[in-house]
Amino acid sequence: MRHVTEWNEVGTFEIEVYTNGREVLDVDDDPVAIPDLSGPIHDPDEAYRFTIRFQSAGYRDSGCRYGGPLGVGYAPEGDDVRTLESVHLHIGVGDDEVVWRVDGSLADDIFEHFRDKIERVEL
Repeated sequence: MRHVTEWNEVGTFEIEVYTNGREVLDVDDDPVAIPDLSGPIHDPDEAYRFTIRFQSAGYRDSGCRYGGPLGVGYAPEGDDVRTLESVHLHIGVGDDEVVWRVDGSLADDIFEHFRDKIERVEL
């Protein structure tokens, strides 16, 4: 019996970033090499956090093989495609927190920079 399961969910990935005055780094001390971030992320004493919302879509089909009968066409079963929904930059904490929506190519750059970590988010 063939059973196809499809999903289309929204997930969230959050990561803290900071600046040492010269570059922007994430909590793992990995450089966030996105040039346009040096403007809003500039104060070494400030708290910064990205919230990235993404759409996850995919399928599981117990009745088909990877690649289909001719070895073409189907994505691997269980794979999902994650696409950008929104990016927000949180500056400060508590009552002093300010949230900016990041749009356009900068949002795309941030999503692509963190794609590997976003792909590992469990839904």
